[in-house]
Amino acid sequence: MNKFLLSVSIISSLFFVWGCSSTDRDVQTNLNVNFRQDIVKALGVTFVNKDSMYLGSRTQIFNDTIIGLGKSYFIQSLKDLSYKKVFDNSDVQRPTRINQLRNGCLYFGDFSHSYMVRICQDGTIKKYFVKSGQDMFYANKVYLHEDRTIIISMDAVYIFNTESEELVWKHRYSVQPELIWSTVVDGKLLFLECPKQSANHLEGLISCLDIKKLKYIWRQPIIGECAKGTGYDDIEHSHREIFLRTQTKLIVVNLLDGSIGYENKDLYYLTYDSEKKLYFGITHTGVVCLNSKFQRLWTAPNCNFQGQIKNYIVVYSLDRKHLTVIHKSNGKAWARIVVDYPKDPSTIEFMDNYLIFNGMYVYK
Repeated sequence: MNKFLLSVSIISSLFFVWGCSSTDRDVQTNLNVNFRQDIVKALGVTFVNKDSMYLGSRTQIFNDTIIGLGKSYFIQSLKDLSYKKVFDNSDVQRPTRINQLRNGCLYFGDFSHSYMVRICQDGTIKKYFVKSGQDMFYANKVYLHEDRTIIISMDAVYIFNTESEELVWKHRYSVQPELIWSTVVDGKLLFLECPKQSANHLEGLISCLDIKKLKYIWRQPIIGECAKGTGYDDIEHSHREIFLRTQTKLIVVNLLDGSIGYENKDLYYLTYDSEKKLYFGITHTGVVCLNSKFQRLWTAPNCNFQGQIKNYIVVYSLDRKHLTVIHKSNGKAWARIVVDYPKDPSTIEFMDNYLIFNGMYVYK
């Protein structure tokens, strides 16, 4: 679940064009001064709900359920809006992000401590692994998989039996890493550890672990150029591959054996549309579409990637003067929405299959 954020303003008009460049002037203008209506019309999305409760950087969407932290913790079904729970717990430090939703309960690592926290709809709190005997150096990220909990910390990767709270597997980093990327895909835990740069080299290691068997499936070193990024990001994947940006190129790693099947020096981000079986990549100057053999199908120049929803890619021009809505299948622009960033900015966030305006208007 990736979030993409852009500041835009409501000053403008809707254009039907081909291409992304803001230098195009030979376009027909269909005046519409409301930005939100412009983008809704262009994308064909439907209004779901408006609620100021959603305001806040920690709002997330899991499986048609919106959760997060505004003035309090909340859970609401986006399919049945009458299902809404709000609960306040000042006893728990607010997390940097909520990692999991299961059976109506929120799960996250207590970033400043060494345990996982569960908060349920009735407001009850449970702290997991407090008595495990493991001195975790911050519980940064949590994954739930069947009966097991995976915690990515700054000193090690831990796997516990969730019910008994027994530690069943642990990998301690040889050197405290500067960067840890991770994800869980089809019963596999993938994590990349990048130690802090030494004077002579930079070396990383990608590991793929069978969560049930607690055995490595493969481990792939990256010598001389570890991945770029910040914090504890999720690894992008397609259920067949994972995508990683190193210091000099983007690499695609096969989930079966860890082999590198594709690399590209121009790309710094790659995502996959499983329905259309297409890859969408971001370069420093535009957006590209690749087929299953990583052959380029189309390019949108002079743009930055903003997000994707339904059949469309949304980009904004390098000068941030307009947004363009592009058909995924052929790369042709469907609509251009002129903006005046950063005056009177509004916000757009793409979450899962949803679109959120100004933090509180939800569309799908």
